[in-house]
Amino acid sequence: MFFYGSPHDEVQQRYSVVSRTPPESFFLFSVVGMDRNDERIIRELQRDARKPIREIAKTVGLPASTVHVRIQRLQREGVIKRFTIEVDAATADEAFIAFVMTTAPPDPGWADDPHVREVFSITGDYTTLLKVRCKDFDTFSAWLKSFRHSYPVAATAVVTETVKEV
Repeated sequence: MFFYGSPHDEVQQRYSVVSRTPPESFFLFSVVGMDRNDERIIRELQRDARKPIREIAKTVGLPASTVHVRIQRLQREGVIKRFTIEVDAATADEAFIAFVMTTAPPDPGWADDPHVREVFSITGDYTTLLKVRCKDFDTFSAWLKSFRHSYPVAATAVVTETVKEV
């Protein structure tokens, strides 16, 4: 689906004339029906999900009512799954981050563990990667000891610095 007479024409021309390799957002625009304005609205919401619609509208150069309708459509289409908060890990006593690699398959029970933040199925020597947050090394060490009673731990990696976190 292309929108002629819009920014999509420019994307289509660049695709067909310049490189034969479409820009990354080309597929998102053509499959979901998003345009540059939707992308800019999403970027503003990612910066601050509580930002008033009027401020978003001013930033992207659209009427507030249009921005509101677009946000509702993006939610309905599943592009926006939820609005959430960002917690300061140091203030919340969760500054210590470690990754744990195991050969055990993902366990639904890990969802109830307050220290396990993310679980990934991975390729390679391990089958599962867990992102664990704790108050400090001692808390992590106690958690790891308990975890090892139920699951094989193949390797761990402690984060020394967070360069970027979304």
